[in-house]
Amino acid sequence: MVKPCDSDRGLGVTTDVQDNVMLLQAANKAYAATSLGILLEEQVPGDYHRLYVIGGELVRILRFRPPYLIGDGLKSVKAILSAPVTDKELPGAVLAQSAVSIEDQSVLTRLAIQGLSPESIPSFGQIVILRADLEDRSDWSVSSFSFQIDENLSRMARGISRALGLENVGIDVISPDITLPPSLRKLWVIELNPIQLLHPAWASVFLEQLFASYEDARIPIKVVVHSEYGFGVSALQASLEEHSADVWAVPKRLEARFAALHDLVQDQRFYFYRHPREVLLNRDVRSIIFLMDWEELEQNGLPVLHMDQLQLIGSLSGTRLEQWESLLKRLGLHQPDQYCCDLP
Repeated sequence: MVKPCDSDRGLGVTTDVQDNVMLLQAANKAYAATSLGILLEEQVPGDYHRLYVIGGELVRILRFRPPYLIGDGLKSVKAILSAPVTDKELPGAVLAQSAVSIEDQSVLTRLAIQGLSPESIPSFGQIVILRADLEDRSDWSVSSFSFQIDENLSRMARGISRALGLENVGIDVISPDITLPPSLRKLWVIELNPIQLLHPAWASVFLEQLFASYEDARIPIKVVVHSEYGFGVSALQASLEEHSADVWAVPKRLEARFAALHDLVQDQRFYFYRHPREVLLNRDVRSIIFLMDWEELEQNGLPVLHMDQLQLIGSLSGTRLEQWESLLKRLGLHQPDQYCCDLP
């Protein structure tokens, strides 16, 4: 496989390089996504797994697999793909987040790499990968193998955590079958991630592991939206007087505007972000108020999926009012005329 030295999330990565032509294409793709150079690595067979280490202990294992089908020894690939997708790992099933078409060229290419065609009949239990887009993994299936954590895996995870001084780390491994006994299991460590994003689906597990005393570990988050483009002095002053927070988070493009309001904001702690994640990953922050104008809301939407309160400063009419009411309804609020809403 070929990949850039300094990118993540599959950007610029090419797998299953078969010949010199593919190698040259893969190298050009990788060079376009790097400023340091590219890596050529041996490709090993197996599925991608993430071992989640929290507080120095292995707490969860997830397997991520691109859309695939399971052969039943009777039906062709084309016939199996005519069935609806499912999340049940049974012979004759298609496992994906969305429908997979046999007319999709990427599917045909992936089948050819595996020596198959739409008319091929996979053997009973055979795994057939249908797509393998590393940059867009929204249709990959995710399976939990936490019940398979054994002392061998735990010891390996603890060793990596201690050796690198990383109490919280994501260990990415490739393994054909991570459920096999240690003496039979093949496993390759491919990457370590010192910053792990807290996926909503697994948040409770991680929080319980980190905060065994069950103290509230949530950071209070409010979002204040100004109804105009930019910020007026009076509206901004009203926001600062009404709310208090450890950090006020403001889009980077508005930094110059705040510099002109130095006397008003000098006693506040402001963070000007390019991406909201910069603020959310700061462990020193105890409470956050995201301050945004209407242009930011139109262009990028809300900065977070979950918040404690959403407030509108100013008034709206016409199309903007309709947009605001639609937003509140999507958040599960049934009183769309409210201008300050506590989120459920």
